[in-house]
Amino acid sequence: MWVPKSTCSRERGKIAKDEDEDGQSDKKPWSASGQAQALDMDDETIRKMICCFIKRLNYQSPECCDYGPEYEKDQLMELYEQLALYRIKAYELTVDRKLAELDDVNLKLQYPPSKLYDNNFFKYYEESLEWYFDLERCWNAQFDNYQRLVLHGFRGYLDWDFYRSINNTYEQDLASICTWVEDYLGDSTIQWERIRGVAYMQALDIAAGFPDVSPFLVSYGFPEYICSILSDYSRKGLDGLYFEIWKRVAKEKVSTSMSFEEALLEIHSEDMFPLRIHLDTYVASTLNPKFYLDYARKKLDIAREIDLIPKGRRGSESLS
Repeated sequence: MWVPKSTCSRERGKIAKDEDEDGQSDKKPWSASGQAQALDMDDETIRKMICCFIKRLNYQSPECCDYGPEYEKDQLMELYEQLALYRIKAYELTVDRKLAELDDVNLKLQYPPSKLYDNNFFKYYEESLEWYFDLERCWNAQFDNYQRLVLHGFRGYLDWDFYRSINNTYEQDLASICTWVEDYLGDSTIQWERIRGVAYMQALDIAAGFPDVSPFLVSYGFPEYICSILSDYSRKGLDGLYFEIWKRVAKEKVSTSMSFEEALLEIHSEDMFPLRIHLDTYVASTLNPKFYLDYARKKLDIAREIDLIPKGRRGSESLS
Protein backbone atom coordinates (compact mmCIF):
# COMPACT_ATOMS: atom_id res chain seq x y z
CA MET A 1 0.00 0.00 0.00
CA TRP A 2 1.45 3.34 -1.04
CA VAL A 3 1.47 6.17 1.49
CA PRO A 4 2.91 9.58 0.47
CA LYS A 5 5.91 11.01 2.23
CA SER A 6 5.39 14.07 4.39
CA THR A 7 7.34 16.45 2.18
CA CYS A 8 6.75 19.89 0.74
CA SER A 9 3.15 20.53 -0.30
CA ARG A 10 4.27 21.03 -3.87
CA GLU A 11 5.60 17.51 -4.07
CA ARG A 12 2.63 15.49 -5.19
CA GLY A 13 2.21 11.78 -4.81
CA LYS A 14 2.09 9.59 -7.84
CA ILE A 15 -1.63 10.17 -8.31
CA ALA A 16 -1.14 13.93 -8.58
CA LYS A 17 1.43 13.81 -11.37
CA ASP A 18 0.81 13.70 -15.08
CA GLU A 19 4.23 13.35 -16.67
CA ASP A 20 4.83 14.30 -20.28
CA GLU A 21 7.15 12.57 -22.73
CA ASP A 22 10.21 14.31 -21.26
CA GLY A 23 9.39 13.11 -17.78
CA GLN A 24 8.37 16.59 -16.60
CA SER A 25 5.31 16.75 -14.40
CA ASP A 26 2.40 18.96 -15.38
CA LYS A 27 1.97 21.98 -13.13
CA LYS A 28 -1.76 21.33 -12.90
CA PRO A 29 -2.44 18.80 -10.13
CA TRP A 30 -5.00 16.07 -10.50
CA SER A 31 -5.10 15.38 -14.21
CA ALA A 32 -7.62 12.92 -15.63
CA SER A 33 -5.15 10.05 -15.17
CA GLY A 34 -4.53 11.14 -11.59
CA GLN A 35 -8.26 11.12 -10.87
CA ALA A 36 -8.62 7.63 -12.32
CA GLN A 37 -5.76 6.33 -10.17
CA ALA A 38 -7.32 7.90 -7.09
CA LEU A 39 -10.60 6.11 -7.78
CA ASP A 40 -8.73 2.80 -7.76
CA MET A 41 -7.40 3.35 -4.23
CA ASP A 42 -8.79 1.32 -1.37
CA ASP A 43 -10.54 3.07 1.53
CA GLU A 44 -7.59 2.69 3.91
CA THR A 45 -5.21 4.38 1.47
CA ILE A 46 -7.68 7.21 0.94
CA ARG A 47 -7.95 7.75 4.72
CA LYS A 48 -4.17 7.84 5.08
CA MET A 49 -3.88 10.26 2.17
CA ILE A 50 -6.46 12.54 3.77
CA CYS A 51 -4.54 12.56 7.07
CA CYS A 52 -1.33 13.31 5.20
CA PHE A 53 -2.82 16.25 3.30
CA ILE A 54 -4.40 17.68 6.44
CA LYS A 55 -0.92 17.85 7.99
CA ARG A 56 0.36 19.60 4.86
CA LEU A 57 -2.09 22.49 5.06
CA ASN A 58 -0.01 25.63 4.92
CA TYR A 59 -1.99 27.75 7.33
CA GLN A 60 -1.34 29.70 10.49
CA SER A 61 -4.41 30.69 12.45
CA PRO A 62 -4.59 34.44 13.04
CA GLU A 63 -4.89 35.56 16.62
CA CYS A 64 -8.48 36.71 16.34
CA CYS A 65 -10.90 36.78 19.23
CA ASP A 66 -14.04 38.60 20.28
CA TYR A 67 -11.96 41.19 22.09
CA GLY A 68 -9.16 43.01 20.34
CA PRO A 69 -7.35 46.33 20.45
CA GLU A 70 -9.65 49.28 19.87
CA TYR A 71 -8.91 52.31 17.74
CA GLU A 72 -8.15 55.68 19.22
CA LYS A 73 -10.83 58.28 18.53
CA ASP A 74 -8.95 59.93 15.67
CA GLN A 75 -8.13 56.53 14.15
CA LEU A 76 -11.78 55.50 14.35
CA MET A 77 -12.89 58.70 12.63
CA GLU A 78 -10.36 58.09 9.87
CA LEU A 79 -11.70 54.56 9.43
CA TYR A 80 -15.31 55.80 9.30
CA GLU A 81 -14.34 58.26 6.59
CA GLN A 82 -12.67 55.48 4.62
CA LEU A 83 -15.70 53.21 4.90
CA ALA A 84 -17.99 56.07 3.88
CA LEU A 85 -16.07 56.45 0.62
CA TYR A 86 -16.55 52.73 -0.09
CA ARG A 87 -20.29 53.10 0.50
CA ILE A 88 -20.43 56.10 -1.83
CA LYS A 89 -18.42 54.28 -4.48
CA ALA A 90 -20.68 51.22 -4.32
CA TYR A 91 -23.84 53.31 -4.45
CA GLU A 92 -22.60 55.39 -7.39
CA LEU A 93 -21.74 52.19 -9.28
CA THR A 94 -25.38 51.12 -8.97
CA VAL A 95 -26.41 54.26 -10.87
CA ASP A 96 -23.96 53.56 -13.71
CA ARG A 97 -21.12 55.81 -12.64
CA LYS A 98 -17.78 54.58 -13.97
CA LEU A 99 -15.17 53.34 -11.53
CA ALA A 100 -12.55 55.63 -13.06
CA GLU A 101 -14.63 58.62 -11.98
CA LEU A 102 -14.76 57.31 -8.43
CA ASP A 103 -11.10 57.13 -7.52
CA ASP A 104 -10.11 58.14 -4.00
CA VAL A 105 -8.72 61.54 -5.02
CA ASN A 106 -11.94 62.66 -6.73
CA LEU A 107 -14.14 61.25 -3.99
CA LYS A 108 -12.22 63.03 -1.26
CA LEU A 109 -12.58 66.31 -3.14
CA GLN A 110 -16.33 65.81 -3.56
CA TYR A 111 -16.84 64.47 -0.05
CA PRO A 112 -14.62 66.20 2.52
CA PRO A 113 -14.67 64.90 6.12
CA SER A 114 -17.22 67.50 7.20
CA LYS A 115 -19.69 66.34 4.54
CA LEU A 116 -19.15 62.71 5.48
CA TYR A 117 -19.76 63.50 9.14
CA ASP A 118 -22.89 65.57 8.44
CA ASN A 119 -24.35 62.64 6.49
CA ASN A 120 -23.53 60.08 9.20
CA PHE A 121 -20.86 58.64 6.91
CA PHE A 122 -23.57 57.64 4.42
CA LYS A 123 -24.49 54.53 6.39
CA TYR A 124 -28.01 54.74 4.96
CA TYR A 125 -26.57 53.79 1.56
CA GLU A 126 -26.14 50.28 2.92
CA GLU A 127 -29.92 49.84 2.85
CA SER A 128 -29.82 49.83 -0.96
CA LEU A 129 -26.64 47.78 -1.27
CA GLU A 130 -26.11 44.03 -1.01
CA TRP A 131 -23.76 44.45 1.92
CA TYR A 132 -22.85 46.51 4.96
CA PHE A 133 -19.89 47.07 7.27
CA ASP A 134 -20.22 45.35 10.65
CA LEU A 135 -19.81 48.12 13.23
CA GLU A 136 -18.50 45.81 15.96
CA ARG A 137 -15.66 44.76 13.70
CA CYS A 138 -15.03 48.41 12.93
CA TRP A 139 -14.26 49.10 16.58
CA ASN A 140 -11.88 46.14 16.69
CA ALA A 141 -8.52 47.01 15.15
CA GLN A 142 -7.57 43.37 14.49
CA PHE A 143 -9.95 43.18 11.51
CA ASP A 144 -9.39 44.60 8.05
CA ASN A 145 -12.09 46.15 5.88
CA TYR A 146 -12.72 42.94 3.94
CA GLN A 147 -13.47 41.12 7.18
CA ARG A 148 -15.80 43.94 8.19
CA LEU A 149 -17.83 43.59 5.01
CA VAL A 150 -20.94 41.45 5.56
CA LEU A 151 -23.63 40.47 3.06
CA HIS A 152 -27.29 41.13 3.84
CA GLY A 153 -29.20 38.08 5.05
CA PHE A 154 -32.18 38.12 2.68
CA ARG A 155 -30.38 36.76 -0.38
CA GLY A 156 -31.27 33.09 0.01
CA TYR A 157 -28.19 31.91 1.92
CA LEU A 158 -28.64 28.59 3.68
CA ASP A 159 -26.96 29.59 6.95
CA TRP A 160 -26.47 33.35 6.82
CA ASP A 161 -26.11 33.78 10.59
CA PHE A 162 -23.14 31.45 10.54
CA TYR A 163 -21.62 32.77 7.31
CA ARG A 164 -21.57 36.36 8.56
CA SER A 165 -19.76 35.24 11.71
CA ILE A 166 -16.85 33.86 9.67
CA ASN A 167 -13.85 36.18 9.80
CA ASN A 168 -12.03 34.89 6.74
CA THR A 169 -9.50 37.19 5.16
CA TYR A 170 -9.57 38.05 1.47
CA GLU A 171 -6.78 35.54 0.82
CA GLN A 172 -8.66 32.74 2.57
CA ASP A 173 -11.88 33.35 0.65
CA LEU A 174 -9.94 33.56 -2.60
CA ALA A 175 -8.67 30.02 -2.13
CA SER A 176 -10.22 27.63 -4.67
CA ILE A 177 -12.02 24.31 -4.20
CA CYS A 178 -11.93 21.55 -6.83
CA THR A 179 -14.77 21.19 -9.36
CA TRP A 180 -14.17 17.88 -11.13
CA VAL A 181 -16.51 15.89 -8.81
CA GLU A 182 -19.51 17.04 -10.83
CA ASP A 183 -18.38 15.04 -13.84
CA TYR A 184 -18.81 11.82 -11.89
CA LEU A 185 -22.33 12.45 -10.58
CA GLY A 186 -23.97 11.18 -13.74
CA ASP A 187 -22.12 7.85 -13.55
CA SER A 188 -24.31 5.55 -11.47
CA THR A 189 -21.64 2.82 -11.56
CA ILE A 190 -19.43 4.79 -9.16
CA GLN A 191 -20.27 4.74 -5.46
CA TRP A 192 -20.97 8.30 -4.39
CA GLU A 193 -19.52 7.86 -0.90
CA ARG A 194 -16.27 6.69 -2.47
CA ILE A 195 -16.23 9.68 -4.82
CA ARG A 196 -16.83 11.95 -1.83
CA GLY A 197 -13.74 10.57 -0.07
CA VAL A 198 -11.54 10.89 -3.14
CA ALA A 199 -12.85 14.38 -3.84
CA TYR A 200 -12.16 15.46 -0.26
CA MET A 201 -8.65 14.09 -0.58
CA GLN A 202 -8.21 16.12 -3.77
CA ALA A 203 -9.58 19.26 -2.10
CA LEU A 204 -7.02 18.88 0.69
CA ASP A 205 -4.21 18.29 -1.80
CA ILE A 206 -5.12 21.46 -3.69
CA ALA A 207 -5.52 23.39 -0.44
CA ALA A 208 -2.01 22.38 0.64
CA GLY A 209 -0.64 24.34 -2.30
CA PHE A 210 -2.12 27.62 -1.06
CA PRO A 211 -0.74 29.67 1.84
CA ASP A 212 -4.07 30.77 3.30
CA VAL A 213 -6.51 27.85 3.20
CA SER A 214 -7.70 27.14 6.73
CA PRO A 215 -8.74 23.68 7.97
CA PHE A 216 -12.19 25.19 8.50
CA LEU A 217 -12.52 26.20 4.87
CA VAL A 218 -11.84 22.65 3.75
CA SER A 219 -13.72 20.72 6.45
CA TYR A 220 -16.82 22.94 6.43
CA GLY A 221 -16.76 24.39 2.95
CA PHE A 222 -16.22 21.12 1.10
CA PRO A 223 -19.43 19.33 2.24
CA GLU A 224 -21.38 22.50 1.41
CA TYR A 225 -19.72 22.56 -1.98
CA ILE A 226 -20.80 18.97 -2.62
CA CYS A 227 -24.39 19.89 -1.71
CA SER A 228 -24.18 22.78 -4.15
CA ILE A 229 -22.84 20.47 -6.88
CA LEU A 230 -25.68 17.99 -6.29
CA SER A 231 -28.25 20.77 -6.40
CA ASP A 232 -26.79 22.26 -9.57
CA TYR A 233 -26.58 18.86 -11.25
CA SER A 234 -30.24 18.12 -10.52
CA ARG A 235 -31.16 21.28 -12.44
CA LYS A 236 -29.12 20.67 -15.57
CA GLY A 237 -31.35 20.88 -18.62
CA LEU A 238 -34.00 22.98 -16.90
CA ASP A 239 -33.92 25.52 -19.72
CA GLY A 240 -34.53 22.72 -22.21
CA LEU A 241 -37.43 21.43 -20.14
CA TYR A 242 -39.10 24.84 -20.04
CA PHE A 243 -38.59 25.24 -23.78
CA GLU A 244 -40.31 21.92 -24.50
CA ILE A 245 -43.23 22.92 -22.28
CA TRP A 246 -43.45 26.30 -23.99
CA LYS A 247 -43.55 24.71 -27.45
CA ARG A 248 -46.58 22.68 -26.41
CA VAL A 249 -48.47 25.29 -24.41
CA ALA A 250 -47.78 28.46 -26.45
CA LYS A 251 -49.72 27.31 -29.52
CA GLU A 252 -52.79 29.29 -28.49
CA LYS A 253 -54.43 29.37 -31.93
CA VAL A 254 -53.54 25.84 -32.87
CA SER A 255 -55.87 22.97 -32.14
CA THR A 256 -52.97 20.87 -30.89
CA SER A 257 -52.05 23.28 -28.10
CA MET A 258 -51.91 21.76 -24.62
CA SER A 259 -52.39 22.84 -21.06
CA PHE A 260 -49.32 23.05 -18.83
CA GLU A 261 -50.30 19.80 -17.12
CA GLU A 262 -50.78 17.98 -20.43
CA ALA A 263 -47.42 19.20 -21.71
CA LEU A 264 -45.70 18.13 -18.52
CA LEU A 265 -47.26 14.67 -18.63
CA GLU A 266 -46.25 14.18 -22.27
CA ILE A 267 -42.65 15.18 -21.60
CA HIS A 268 -42.60 12.91 -18.58
CA SER A 269 -44.04 9.94 -20.48
CA GLU A 270 -41.49 10.36 -23.28
CA ASP A 271 -38.68 10.47 -20.72
CA MET A 272 -37.13 13.46 -22.47
CA PHE A 273 -35.30 14.62 -19.36
CA PRO A 274 -34.27 11.51 -17.41
CA LEU A 275 -33.24 12.34 -13.87
CA ARG A 276 -32.70 10.52 -10.61
CA ILE A 277 -35.59 12.44 -9.09
CA HIS A 278 -39.22 12.75 -10.14
CA LEU A 279 -39.97 15.31 -12.81
CA ASP A 280 -42.54 17.19 -10.75
CA THR A 281 -40.01 17.63 -7.95
CA TYR A 282 -37.49 18.71 -10.56
CA VAL A 283 -39.78 21.46 -11.80
CA ALA A 284 -40.88 22.57 -8.34
CA SER A 285 -37.37 22.88 -6.93
CA THR A 286 -36.27 25.91 -8.90
CA LEU A 287 -34.83 27.79 -5.94
CA ASN A 288 -31.21 26.94 -5.36
CA PRO A 289 -29.93 27.49 -1.80
CA LYS A 290 -26.75 29.52 -1.51
CA PHE A 291 -23.82 28.16 0.48
CA TYR A 292 -20.70 29.73 1.94
CA LEU A 293 -18.94 29.27 -1.39
CA ASP A 294 -21.56 31.56 -2.95
CA TYR A 295 -21.28 33.97 -0.03
CA ALA A 296 -17.50 34.17 -0.37
CA ARG A 297 -17.65 34.58 -4.15
CA LYS A 298 -20.07 37.48 -3.76
CA LYS A 299 -17.82 39.15 -1.19
CA LEU A 300 -14.84 38.79 -3.49
CA ASP A 301 -16.81 40.32 -6.37
CA ILE A 302 -17.84 43.27 -4.22
CA ALA A 303 -14.32 43.79 -2.91
CA ARG A 304 -13.02 43.93 -6.48
CA GLU A 305 -15.78 46.25 -7.67
CA ILE A 306 -15.18 48.90 -5.00
CA ASP A 307 -11.38 48.53 -4.87
CA LEU A 308 -11.51 47.33 -1.29
CA ILE A 309 -8.39 45.20 -1.74
CA PRO A 310 -5.08 46.76 -2.84
CA LYS A 311 -3.95 45.36 -6.20
CA GLY A 312 -0.84 43.90 -4.60
CA ARG A 313 -2.98 41.58 -2.47
CA ARG A 314 -5.35 40.41 -5.16
CA GLY A 315 -3.33 37.59 -6.70
CA SER A 316 -5.33 35.35 -9.00
CA GLU A 317 -8.92 36.55 -9.27
CA SER A 318 -10.45 33.65 -11.14
CA LEU A 319 -13.69 33.13 -9.24
CA SER A 320 -15.43 30.75 -11.56
